[in-house]
Amino acid sequence: MYRKFIFLIVIAIIPNFTDARQKNADSLKQVIRQQPSGSLKIDALNKLTFLLRELDLEEALSYGETAEKMAVEFQDSLGLGRAMGNIGWIYYRLGKWEPAFRYSRTAYTIGVSQGDYREVAMVLNNLGALYYQQKNYVEALKKFKEAYGLGLQLNDPYVKIRSVNNIALNFSLIGELDSAMVYALEALKVNEQDGSHYFYSFTNRVIGDIHMGKGELSKAIDTYKHSLEVSSHQKLKSFETSVLHRLGNAYLKNGEISKSIQVLESGLEIARSNSFRDELLQIYKNLAKAYEESGDLQKAFIYQKFYIELNQELDSESDMNRLALVQGMFEVEKSETELLYLKSENELKAIKLDSVEKTVFFMTLAAVVFVVFLIWLFILNRKAEVTNINLKQEQVKVNLQKKELEIKSLELQDANTTKNSLFSILGHDLRAPVAQLKGVLDLIHQKELSKEEFESISNTLKRDVDALFVNLDNLLNWSRTQLDGFRVNMAELEVSEVILPCLNLFEYQASTKNVSFKILIQQNALIMADKDLLQVVLRNFISNALKFSKKGGVIAVFTEETALNTILKIQDYGIGMTKEQVEAITGVDILMKSSMGTEQERGTGLGLILCKKIIPMMDGAMEIQSEKGKGTLITLTLRKSTITLPAQVV
Repeated sequence: MYRKFIFLIVIAIIPNFTDARQKNADSLKQVIRQQPSGSLKIDALNKLTFLLRELDLEEALSYGETAEKMAVEFQDSLGLGRAMGNIGWIYYRLGKWEPAFRYSRTAYTIGVSQGDYREVAMVLNNLGALYYQQKNYVEALKKFKEAYGLGLQLNDPYVKIRSVNNIALNFSLIGELDSAMVYALEALKVNEQDGSHYFYSFTNRVIGDIHMGKGELSKAIDTYKHSLEVSSHQKLKSFETSVLHRLGNAYLKNGEISKSIQVLESGLEIARSNSFRDELLQIYKNLAKAYEESGDLQKAFIYQKFYIELNQELDSESDMNRLALVQGMFEVEKSETELLYLKSENELKAIKLDSVEKTVFFMTLAAVVFVVFLIWLFILNRKAEVTNINLKQEQVKVNLQKKELEIKSLELQDANTTKNSLFSILGHDLRAPVAQLKGVLDLIHQKELSKEEFESISNTLKRDVDALFVNLDNLLNWSRTQLDGFRVNMAELEVSEVILPCLNLFEYQASTKNVSFKILIQQNALIMADKDLLQVVLRNFISNALKFSKKGGVIAVFTEETALNTILKIQDYGIGMTKEQVEAITGVDILMKSSMGTEQERGTGLGLILCKKIIPMMDGAMEIQSEKGKGTLITLTLRKSTITLPAQVV
């Protein structure tokens, strides 16, 4: 009943909104044409850019850049900050995250200096959206909540609605559905007060996502349909398409296949005609599933193929954008440090200049009256001592800042080295097995590969796909460490419950290589660790042991106990390493070329670096012992939780 009441209010105001928006745009364009250059024209340009930035990105960008140039020309700081905030959002919508961050960060700085806190709140939403794209939902929530707090202080409905909707969306994405619903209902309340039907549609889409997350399919379908009924009046095709693919997915999961296909096909037409690639990706994925459920395997295969090709394209662009954004963030921080250093130098020069001026003043005065000269000379001497102390303190600060700059420079060099290595991984080590799998699937599709031929290469394909899975998992977790995305959740764990799933994961790979596991662990031994992070470490150690084991070999997994620690050891009897190789891989924190396995298995070199980052986070320690031709022993020391039972073979 509550939602229907709000819907009646929204429908009552919709017929006039589009006309009013068009009239406002026409009015602003008239002002821009008639108004000579100056603050009034800059303000009109910024308002028009804001009005168009969700409707026509290219036109909005043109007006925004004009406002930026004119604000610089007339030294209008307030207008410049608002222009850069608009441009930052437009670049975000265009998928250009690195310039979006630069413009938004500059707009934030200008807004704070000018006391333009509404613009500060708008830009905080921009920055939160960028962290959202990086999947750093914790930092994104901080930005959105800060923006919401400013909206409450300013009592600005637009800022409040935009911010609270973003908060609800982020909570839904991290699975905190109850919190998401609380903020979504708050958004509905503010929408009712303000009558903003675009955000009302967005809120209903978020509520639909919450129902989907809870498995309430009927409620989700009704909510998505309700969101479409409102948003269709706004002519925002990108938003309409995003709701359509969600509605199609809801129908699919609810078993209404024909309705799902009908909705998804209508969304497909809009997405293709407007080049909405993110929405198009989801539509391809859902259409492939829908046609598979309907029994039309030919169409299912076609849409699955479209999905795979577009997903590879978007993943590649997304990785490039994320790397550019990370580098852009680092460069901005470096620039701020350099500005702080220059500011310190200027302050130091000002102190020196002030000291000289005081000296001249007292010396001139001393020439007139000898007694006064002696008195002021004494005072000057005292002040000079204080000034010298201050100068020394400032010099110490400057030296510290110089050292910090040198450290930042080295970090940037490491970041560039890592970036180049990542490009190599993405371009070769990860692409090669996917290309091989694609080639085999093409042969199968073209019926040029017999069953016997497929079976003869299936083991190699399975091994390459398993290795690809481990490499992708390492790459994802390593990226999270670079963005401070890890959250360590230490808990009391039973050793066997952590190790056995990891061994089961590689059971097939071990059988194809005729490698057996010899396991001797304490079944009820308890340790303190993060289960997910520990399993990432163990998967990498076991994967490497299999990789460098010979056919028919043995891998031993066993534990030892001390008074305070549980020591987990993984021993293989494969090709081993020289002392120099061990020192090389344990002594650097940048990517190195991974060695080939005994069956020519490939690796990325990320696994060991990832383990070296994760283990200290759990208060653990790692040691590698190896001898060429005799194998490798990995020793992992973890903090013990409670008294354990005697060792058992499991």
